[in-house]
Amino acid sequence: DRSSEAHQNDRIWSKNALDDELNQREAAQKQDDEGHGQPVQVFFDKPLDRLAEVPQQTGDEEERIISEDTISFPAYNAFLKGSDSFSRHAVESMKKGVLYFKKAIELDPKYWKAYAALGDIYFDMANHGLTKKILGISRPEAYLKAHHYLEISMKKPTVISYRLASFMSVWKRQYKEAIAFSESAISLNPSDSKANLVMSLASNFAGRGKQGVDFAKRAFRI
Repeated sequence: DRSSEAHQNDRIWSKNALDDELNQREAAQKQDDEGHGQPVQVFFDKPLDRLAEVPQQTGDEEERIISEDTISFPAYNAFLKGSDSFSRHAVESMKKGVLYFKKAIELDPKYWKAYAALGDIYFDMANHGLTKKILGISRPEAYLKAHHYLEISMKKPTVISYRLASFMSVWKRQYKEAIAFSESAISLNPSDSKANLVMSLASNFAGRGKQGVDFAKRAFRI
């Protein structure tokens, strides 16, 4: 019934429950630091606020980036293959996704959307503890790579850039910034389900439970 559904929603979107999950993941990541070079704290110490300071583009460069996609068909094709591989979330396909996104960047070094996607896949693998198995690198290394590629992508931010910046801000417990980045992602594409989901997550961590549920429902309707 509706009352039990509401109770379940409250339970699922409880800020305390989400906080507990974040604490557990942080603890697991700190354990993973041992013997792997730079600790994950280096990633958490990196500021994200300045990523919103996007340099202005002019002249031919402005015309070139009217679209967030590339003018190179081979680069675009590599990006599509990378996105398809990423969406499968299998070990081999995730590895292929990294290679395809890198290929897209190799073919068009100004393909900002591909940089964002590469950062996104590194961040996703790190969060799921897959980087060692898939790429032979530690979680801290993957987090730093994710931040690096996100920073490059913000030269011409896309939905993926803002979405990733928002998700990173949640892990850094910077909830105000997370909401601001999610708002930017949704303003670029209100129909992006992942952007709405990240906004839901950020809202719940910020203590805006009702808003979080509303964005989650919107994401599942898209």
